[in-house]
Amino acid sequence: SGAEPELELDAHAKLTPADFQKKWAGSGDVATVAGRLTMNQSATEMESRLTRHSLVCIASGHVKAQMKFYCYGCHAKTHTFGLLELLVNSSTMEIRAKVKADNADVGHIVADAVRGAFKGILVS
Repeated sequence: SGAEPELELDAHAKLTPADFQKKWAGSGDVATVAGRLTMNQSATEMESRLTRHSLVCIASGHVKAQMKFYCYGCHAKTHTFGLLELLVNSSTMEIRAKVKADNADVGHIVADAVRGAFKGILVS
């Protein structure tokens, strides 16, 4: 479509944590984004980068050296969701994002939004 992925996502769409879990369990894996960030990022910085690309984070946590973020993107036209689990090693800044969706196109838009969020600092 050529549009910026975040323009295709509705940043105001609501999904409850329970619905997120239900959709996560029932959706197929669509895309993976992996690499290493060239700059250290705090959890707050990570989350604000995702938010600026119309991804809504509904849960995050920090266990030992790993930060975890659970987010979603909702396609503005079709109102279908792409779900994101982002794992970040806080010492090496290696990231691995898993995207699940019922609709593969929406999953790829969410994956592109993740790439956009870390543009310039993500090396694969």
